[in-house]
Amino acid sequence: MKKLKKGFSLIELFIVLSIILLLSVSAFSLSVLVYNKMKVKSETDNYTSIRSFMDEMASKGTGFFNSDFVIQSGIVSPDRIKVLNGEKIMVDAWGNQMFSLYEDGVWHIQYQDLTPKNCISLVQSTESKGLIVNGILVDRGDVSAATSACNSGDSSGEYIDFSSTLNSEGNSLPDS
Repeated sequence: MKKLKKGFSLIELFIVLSIILLLSVSAFSLSVLVYNKMKVKSETDNYTSIRSFMDEMASKGTGFFNSDFVIQSGIVSPDRIKVLNGEKIMVDAWGNQMFSLYEDGVWHIQYQDLTPKNCISLVQSTESKGLIVNGILVDRGDVSAATSACNSGDSSGEYIDFSSTLNSEGNSLPDS
């Protein structure tokens, strides 16, 4: 008499579970990658808006302005404004505080606690040619310079400064 096999062997179950686990880990990894790309795109748009506003104000002869002026202008979306100790502050796509300042022909957009990886992604996604990151001139396609600049930080390592010198007409260095 032949014995009928009922059910699956332990090895078959382990193989199926391994495949399911592999697929779920792959899906999770892909979602993290997509989520980070969305954050970089969102921050690039925010950065571009702030930079364009600063260029416009500089061309109109406004000699000094800071984050409060940028917030009051309404160009920063409400989800990028938080209240800290009773004051409105700007935050980046990752929820970290950021600052903007224009003084003496130079604009600055500073990111607090921006990781070097996100800094490099942000530098590579901006349309700027001749962006100065932590005092290092970086062109959009120059990954080596972006890596060096984003890893330099300030002495405490918590601020990453994006800046540009304005030309005699009050405009930023030309876009690529």
